[in-house]
Amino acid sequence: MHTSLVATILTFLLVTFSGSAHSEEILLIGNVDAILLLPAGSAQCPELNGAQKNPDGSTLLTISNDCGCETATLHVDHVLTGKVADTILKLSKRTGEWCRPSYPLSTRNALFQINGKNVHWSMLKEIDGRQFFSAARFQSLNGTAIGEFPHDKNGQIALDDVLKTIPAAR
Repeated sequence: MHTSLVATILTFLLVTFSGSAHSEEILLIGNVDAILLLPAGSAQCPELNGAQKNPDGSTLLTISNDCGCETATLHVDHVLTGKVADTILKLSKRTGEWCRPSYPLSTRNALFQINGKNVHWSMLKEIDGRQFFSAARFQSLNGTAIGEFPHDKNGQIALDDVLKTIPAAR
């Protein structure tokens, strides 16, 4: 089996069965201006491979081909839904097998959807005076299935169409 497929399956299983509580969706506009990459096995990024005993006596065996960890510094420009404690957020996660950051390092704004540990984003681009983003990166926004929003021929959605579904943003 291909190693990235194995990593994807293991990540899915860990997220699915971790028992985490449902979190409030946060939609915001902002930009990532710094990303810190740490190698697996460093003090701030422990190695995932190995076995560990669970409190019930069972053993959790982890096999990972990730490269390490990343922490992105996200500057919040505008919160669309949910609440954030600060105008600067730290987004941390494991990197994949190719050691590439997951977040867009750019001074340009992007649309971010944060739901617990799950973060989806798409760069915003202006077309004819309107802000658009790629629909492919999201399944739903603010409780509305992504397919319900009007798309252009390139799969782009106008941000103002999403804002219409958010009472405070109308």
